[in-house]
Amino acid sequence: MKRPIHYLIGIGILLFAFVAGPARAQSIEETTQIGIDLLHNGSYGQAITKFKQVLARDPGHYEAQFNLAYANMAWGRYSEALREFKKAAGMEPRSADIYANMGNCYQSLGDQANAVNYYTRAIECSPTNIEARMNLATMYADRKRYAEAIAMYQQVLSLDSQNGVALTNLAELLIVQKQVDEAKKYINLALSADENNADAHYELGNILWRQDKKTDEAVVEYRRAISLKPENTEYYVDLGRLLEEQDKNSEAIKVYKQALVYVDEQLEKEEIQKRIDKLEHPSGSTGASASASLSAQTEQAAESKESMKQMEQDLRGTPDAKDIKTMDVGSLDMGSSANLPAGEEKVLNLREAAKKRSQSKEGK
Repeated sequence: MKRPIHYLIGIGILLFAFVAGPARAQSIEETTQIGIDLLHNGSYGQAITKFKQVLARDPGHYEAQFNLAYANMAWGRYSEALREFKKAAGMEPRSADIYANMGNCYQSLGDQANAVNYYTRAIECSPTNIEARMNLATMYADRKRYAEAIAMYQQVLSLDSQNGVALTNLAELLIVQKQVDEAKKYINLALSADENNADAHYELGNILWRQDKKTDEAVVEYRRAISLKPENTEYYVDLGRLLEEQDKNSEAIKVYKQALVYVDEQLEKEEIQKRIDKLEHPSGSTGASASASLSAQTEQAAESKESMKQMEQDLRGTPDAKDIKTMDVGSLDMGSSANLPAGEEKVLNLREAAKKRSQSKEGK
């Protein structure tokens, strides 16, 4: 498929409250709690040290073992995390959390076969585990097992009919399978559940352009998607192509240049710049001037991007440490889907601010 479908990575940390007891047990629980606090703050190495201290005193301490594995996964040490999760599975062999996170680790390592296997095991342990079902559906889609992916997304929707990611991903798969009318139904459901679902607007734009030939309406949907998720360069590229098709080349150039602000990958930058050069130099005489144009455009985009980032920091303040979802060990319930954090509303035109900032630099 052209665009990677969303993953819902990560099952929560095990969190528990202090319980009055003997001094030695209290000390173990205090050390575990310190490890959890460190994990919340993104201090993964220090958290690992604390959990290992607990396990040195009590090798059967499940909370410390699970969180040790989770800390390694959060730190990107997937092989180490798998070893620790397997130890946790020896303590709690029916834990869906363990198998779902093992699936996450295998997926991050690029081992799709084992990822599918462990997501399946998680679902067997907890049939209402939405996160595992979402990830399994994604793995099926990546392996072009579209019928299984569609069936899995439909099962997710039977558990959570308002799940916007499932609705949008299912619509995309149905478009691939040329079931456009059915795809429209799910896109409309996604937008009914959340009118600010950028991917749903984008997929609706694809249908309006490529299937219904309603190009003006498609432009509206693409622009809506961009306004909701401006960092997604795919939206700009498809809008630019559509504008080219409408012979609105000056608008297409503007859109492509906006995309360059958000592109980090050099090959993607070059491809977008080629489109700009082709429209700006229709005779084909780009040569060295095109290369110079790309260099200048790249520098300008980088400066604009940095200016925008600085402006956002000035407006919002320093962001908090990475938030990690916690879960009470006594009330683990994998049947509920995680709420995705809402995007912050921008109160200033950051692009205009970045432009003024750049002009100010040039004037010095």
